[in-house]
Amino acid sequence: SNPQQPTYIYPGVSIKAKFNGTKIIAKIHDYGDGSDARGNFYKIFIDGQIVIEQLKVSNGAFNYLLASGLSASDHTVEVMKITEGASGKSSFKGFIITGGSEALVSPDIASEKRIEFIGDSWTCGFGNLSQFSTGSASMAFSNYFAKNEDNYYTWGAITARTLGAQYHVTATSGRGLYRKNTGSMNNTLPKNYDNLFEDDPSVSWIHNNYHPDLISIHLGTNDLAQEESGQAYKLDDEAFKQTYINFIANLLSYHPCSNIIICFGNSKYDSFKLCELMCKISIDDEKEAE
Repeated sequence: SNPQQPTYIYPGVSIKAKFNGTKIIAKIHDYGDGSDARGNFYKIFIDGQIVIEQLKVSNGAFNYLLASGLSASDHTVEVMKITEGASGKSSFKGFIITGGSEALVSPDIASEKRIEFIGDSWTCGFGNLSQFSTGSASMAFSNYFAKNEDNYYTWGAITARTLGAQYHVTATSGRGLYRKNTGSMNNTLPKNYDNLFEDDPSVSWIHNNYHPDLISIHLGTNDLAQEESGQAYKLDDEAFKQTYINFIANLLSYHPCSNIIICFGNSKYDSFKLCELMCKISIDDEKEAE
């Protein structure tokens, strides 16, 4: 609603521009706590190259030096939020450019290919920078720890770059299709899909502003997580299947020309055979289409 200060929360959000100057600063207002554990981090690119792997931003409005000592010519800049919604919202308030003509210039043409990735922690990049992969030390930050997450190095981001496509992410750790990893059925991905700020329904995302060519859904892991507590927590197979079908129908109502890929939730599996269920969903969709 405020073009001078657009606000966002999901991982993978990028601000891109082209400018003529030798030094560039970003003005960001962040609403996270600024800590390694719960703060927001950004990755900074100049002329397509990473110049800052992890820029940690502080709570409040501050200016951040992105690059200096550049040649007095045209350059590209990208500021990418690499932490997810658990770190809170941010607002982008503009660039300060010095040297050269000190101005923005016409940006490069964006790719016409568009991919949206819908998912959970796998798609967010939860813990993908952790130095501990096995053993008790790996559980030291088993809850969300912002500095250990980098959405740029997720499978979705790598896929989009490889295909030369625009990269769009709708993902939250711990969420599922039918229920969360806590067993709660509140604020699942389908229920949050229309929200600009995850669990906040007060601001809606305008789907007509962005139609992906391809939508990848990687969900199901958190729906199954509760089953580790015993048979009493077994997932309702039919409810899960119908929720998936309804979600796909909703996606196609927004994006009728999109292709949809259903990915297997790869870290959980149980006796009702999720793979077979996914195949059944695809078959049912084909029958409905016919």
